[in-house]
Amino acid sequence: MSAHRFQPAEQQAVGAGHMADTDQGRCQVIDSQLSFSVSCIDACTECMLACEVCAEACLSMRTQEQVVRVCRDCNEICGLTATFLARDSALGTEMLDLCMIASERCAAVCEATGIEHCLLCAEVCRKCAEECRRAMTGLELIAA
Repeated sequence: MSAHRFQPAEQQAVGAGHMADTDQGRCQVIDSQLSFSVSCIDACTECMLACEVCAEACLSMRTQEQVVRVCRDCNEICGLTATFLARDSALGTEMLDLCMIASERCAAVCEATGIEHCLLCAEVCRKCAEECRRAMTGLELIAA
């Protein structure tokens, strides 16, 4: 995905296809932000789906109420985080932090059950938490 598309047309056409140095730097920042966001959005979406599958499987067991609640919370937070990142919300960093917390909590609860589908969910949740952490770190570095 090229950041060039997100710039106004007059900035895209600088000097017969060459951008000014300031535009070049801004393009690199936008590319970096998109890279962190896309990777995190993918992880959040995967986690959202894994949590839904896990919650549904646990519902049928009728003994894993806590897992169902935690998975549903994580599902909703991951979905909302992906949406906030996709629209470059000013609350993106806060959502990343919340998503990281929810994913880590869900991973711990699912892992403790020892049930196969819960263990798979825990693995995906840990990956999501790591992607959120990486995106937060990357976005903080870019903002600095």
